Amino acid sequence: MVQIIRPRARLRRAAATALAMTLLLTGAACGGSATSPAAGGLKVLVPVQGALLDPTQASIQSLGILLLGLEPLQRLRPDGSLRPNLATEVEQPDPRTFVYTIRSGVRFWDGTPLTADDVVHSFNLHAAKGSKSINASLWASVSNVAKTGEDEVTVELAEPDPQFPYVVAQTGIVSKAFYEKHKGNVGTPAVMNMGTGPYEFASFKPSSETVLRANPEYWGDKPAHDEVTARTVGDDSTRLLAVQSGEFDGIFNVPLNQLRSYAGLEGFEQAEAPDYAVYKFNFDTSKAPWDDIHLRRAVTLAINRADLIKGPLGGKATPAPTLVPADVMTTLAATDEVSRLYQRLESDLQFDMKVAKQEMARSSVPDGVSVTVPVTGSDPNLSAIAQTAAQSLAEIGVELKIQEVDDNTYYDAVYFKHTTDGFTLDNFGATSPDPANLPLYCLLSANGLPDGSGVNIAEYSDPQVDNALQRSQRLGTEDPKRGALLLDALESAAKDIPYVPIAHPNVYAVGNSKLDLSHFSTFWWLTDWTRLGSS
Repeated sequence: MVQIIRPRARLRRAAATALAMTLLLTGAACGGSATSPAAGGLKVLVPVQGALLDPTQASIQSLGILLLGLEPLQRLRPDGSLRPNLATEVEQPDPRTFVYTIRSGVRFWDGTPLTADDVVHSFNLHAAKGSKSINASLWASVSNVAKTGEDEVTVELAEPDPQFPYVVAQTGIVSKAFYEKHKGNVGTPAVMNMGTGPYEFASFKPSSETVLRANPEYWGDKPAHDEVTARTVGDDSTRLLAVQSGEFDGIFNVPLNQLRSYAGLEGFEQAEAPDYAVYKFNFDTSKAPWDDIHLRRAVTLAINRADLIKGPLGGKATPAPTLVPADVMTTLAATDEVSRLYQRLESDLQFDMKVAKQEMARSSVPDGVSVTVPVTGSDPNLSAIAQTAAQSLAEIGVELKIQEVDDNTYYDAVYFKHTTDGFTLDNFGATSPDPANLPLYCLLSANGLPDGSGVNIAEYSDPQVDNALQRSQRLGTEDPKRGALLLDALESAAKDIPYVPIAHPNVYAVGNSKLDLSHFSTFWWLTDWTRLGSS
C-alpha cells in the first residue's frame, strides 16, 4: 500500500511494504514509426538520465525510461512479485536452472519477430565473458545462456542466486539484428535502440530528455498515453516551476528539501512510500588514511546523524543502524533478532565528540586531514548532508571540501573507478526487494575493483563476511537461515566500519490526474509507471 497525500494534507509515513543507487541511464530512440509524435501525452520529471539508450549502460532509476521501450521477460508488480511479460512461463527445475518460454507473436518496432536468439543476445550483453556492461556483476552467477527450443531459453547458474529473477526483470530485451547492424553506435541519439515495448523511442538528449511515442502495434494492453516525455532537471527552482506551471504532469523522487513546496500544489497529489535505500558515508578502506580504523571510528562518532535526519532530510527518514531497513530484514529474519542486533548497532553510531577526538588522536593523522567529497545536483540532499556533517567533522580536524559535479562524473568517480580521495557520500538504492540485495552489493569483496562492479565503494574485504553472504546465496529465497547469515554479515562488517549509515529515507512522487500513483513504491522504475494504478 502507498499513501496518497492530497494537496495541503499533513504528511504521514506510508504503511507500504514495497521497497527501492541511482547510477547511470541511457536514452535514445531507435527507429519507429515515421509519423509525427502525438500532441500532449504524459510529461514527467525523473531523477536521472545518462548518455546512452543501451541496457549495458543503464541501471536503477534510469531503467524507468529504458524498460518502457526495451521490455524484460518478467515485470515487477507493485506488491513485489513478478508477472509474465515477454516470457509467458518460467520454470525452475533445480535451484541453478531457469527455463523461459518466450511469448509468440511479439514483434520489434521495425516489424521483425522477437525470437529466442534475441533473448540470448540480450542476456549475453551482460553475462558474456569480457562484457563491458555496468550490470555485468549482476550476471556473475550465470555460467551459460542458451537457446533450447524455438521459443525457449535456458539460463544455468554456477551457484544458486535468489537475486537472479529480479535481474531478469530489469534487463531489457533488444533486437540482435539491430545491434549487429549498428555495432558501436547503439544508444546514441542518431541510432537509439530497437525494442518491443508499448513505447518507441522518438528522440533523446543525453542526460537530459527522452521522448517516447506509443507503439500502435503493441502486443499487450494499449499504451496509456500517446506520448511520454521524461526530463531530468538538476536545479530545484526549475524543477518546481516545471510542475507548478503545469508544463509537467508529475515528478518522481521529489527532493526531501522541497516536499513542502510540492505538497501544496493545486491539482496534484503526493504519494509516499518507504525507500529500500540508505544514505551513507563510505570509507575506501584500501586507501590511506582511511585504512586506519581509528580515523574511521573518529569520523563515525563525530557525525551527528540525528541532526542530518532532522535538517537536510527534513525528518522524512529513519535512522539507519546498518545497510538494510529493519522492516525489510524482518521479511526474512525473526523480528526480535533483528531488533536486538539493530539496537546494538545503533548504540555504536551515537554522536560522541569527546570519544571522537580521542580516536582521532590515536589515528595516523592526529593533526587532521582534508578531503574532497563529490556530490551531484540530481540529489540535492547529498550536498546538504555533506555541508551539515562538515561542521561537526571540522571539530576533529577533518575538513570536507564539497565539490558538485554532473551525474556521470559522480558515478564514474564514486562507483566505477573509485578515483575519489577515499571518503564519499551516496544514496544507495536496492535493485530488488530481497533483504540480501544491499549487503551483497556493498559488502561482498567480489563487488570491489578492479574485477568487480565497484559498488563495494569501501573496497571492503573480510573472509567471514564473504562466507556468510555466499552461504546465504545458496539457500532458498525464503529460508530463514538466510536471514541469520545476513545478520551475521552485517554485524561482522559493522565492527570494521567500512560505512557510516545515516538514514533510510522515504521516497515521494507528485502527480496530477494523468499520473496514477495509487501503487507507487520505491521500485516504480521496475514497473510500467505510466499506468501504476493498474500495474
